[in-house]
Amino acid sequence: MTARKVQRLGNNSTAAKVKTMQVALTTDIPVPKGVRFQSEEDIVLWNQVVSTRAEADWREIDLVLAAKMVGIERDIRRYQAQLEREGPVVFTQKGTPVPNPHFTIINTLQTQLLNIIRTLGLTRTGTDPRSMNAAGKRGQQAAKTAQGLNSGLFALPSR
Repeated sequence: MTARKVQRLGNNSTAAKVKTMQVALTTDIPVPKGVRFQSEEDIVLWNQVVSTRAEADWREIDLVLAAKMVGIERDIRRYQAQLEREGPVVFTQKGTPVPNPHFTIINTLQTQLLNIIRTLGLTRTGTDPRSMNAAGKRGQQAAKTAQGLNSGLFALPSR
């Protein structure tokens, strides 16, 4: 006899929301093997990233990507500080003003970071229609339709 797979809680369930809050308050998700952080700030960033999900919802590869997010965010902050010191315009050896190349580096890093966030689905919430199941979408559509029909011709239940 095979063991049943542990079923994840739905994002909209009360139990899932309670568990998410508990995880957010006591983040204790271990760093994947082979990942090393460079500073205490990296550990703070790590805890912020992994607190977005319950521990049971993180797969090993997700944690590796989360660690990559920490490194990218660290680099963005470093280049942003350099950009603030140097200013938006720098000068070539001939004295020609050009946009600071750190803009391009920061933009590239931010694009990478947003792609990882999208890949992990960290932007979706239980109330986001894109992440709701089909029945939830139909229920929302029915509610909108019912509101639109309230022209006074139909008797609708009172609230």
